[in-house]
Amino acid sequence: MVKDKRTTYYALIEDGMIIGNLTTYNWSGKYDYMKIMGLSVHPDYRNQGLATKLMKYAEEECKTSGLKKISAEIPADNVAMHKLLEKCGYEKDTFVNNFVYHPQETSKYYYINPLFIEQDEKEQNNDPVPSRKVINIAAEPVDVIPLTASKFGGYPYWPKDMEYPVNSNGEKLILLAQINLSDVTDPLLPKEGLLQFFISNDDVLGYDDEKGYKVIYHKDIDPTVSETTVKDLGIRAACDLDPDKDEYFPLYKCYSITFEEGFDKKADEDSEDDESTTTGNKLFGYPYFTQYDPREDGEYDIQLLQMDSSYGRGNEIMWGDSGVGHFFIEEKDLKALNFDNAFYTWDCC
Repeated sequence: MVKDKRTTYYALIEDGMIIGNLTTYNWSGKYDYMKIMGLSVHPDYRNQGLATKLMKYAEEECKTSGLKKISAEIPADNVAMHKLLEKCGYEKDTFVNNFVYHPQETSKYYYINPLFIEQDEKEQNNDPVPSRKVINIAAEPVDVIPLTASKFGGYPYWPKDMEYPVNSNGEKLILLAQINLSDVTDPLLPKEGLLQFFISNDDVLGYDDEKGYKVIYHKDIDPTVSETTVKDLGIRAACDLDPDKDEYFPLYKCYSITFEEGFDKKADEDSEDDESTTTGNKLFGYPYFTQYDPREDGEYDIQLLQMDSSYGRGNEIMWGDSGVGHFFIEEKDLKALNFDNAFYTWDCC
């Protein structure tokens, strides 16, 4: 489950000595997190790793995260850091920071000058490769997992009176992933229920079959549904597949999955500095393709799920030859919880 955290970002001078810190509330992560919240490296201090220049807050992120204030807490005798913060748009304040205990009564506090937000709004909006919110997924193989848990593989929750998805040959689809929405937090997703992703167990994994994949949302959970009742319906899980016979399916184990919010950085095609963070398993964010993006411009603008190939340390997920699987959806359909129009694709090297 994603949990809010307070993280301190340390600022270093050239000789490596810590000269101060920046503290953010209800956030965890790396530099890209700060950039989306409204912080970026001041151009005069780019080589010192000081993420201190305020730009425009990401309005929706502030609403959903509960972010209240970005502050810097600096000892009184640190003249260099005080000058830096003032130059970066911070102003002195006398508020008491209840989240951080400092025994030094001589400490001074700074807060963001609101006018500085307006001054740098254009710079933020003109970012050629803006960061994008992502919910990263970590997967660990397990032998047993609850029916309604978030997972890759395993048996799906499925009521006995509900029609199960089949491909064009009438063969039951296999659960690829199940997200218990109580484990994730995002304004575009319901707060509860299950979101399931199914694909066909054939040589192209349902890619060329309009019935070869399905995304299902269960709003309500029937507590009488069990793994036994699911098996009684003739539903198979990935762990039931024989790798020697069902050699195409991406996984043959069940994986417990956990979530952590972050921000994707898409590589700037015009830049030699590739800082892309688009690979891996995730909800939302920028997609990673081993070949090319099959979507038309502006279509299916939201990535519901990306499952990447991984191997080693007990993980054995493989899309063809080290490929990646994706599910996309239009924002209007996601808001309406209409998953019938979801778009599925995968590619490999």
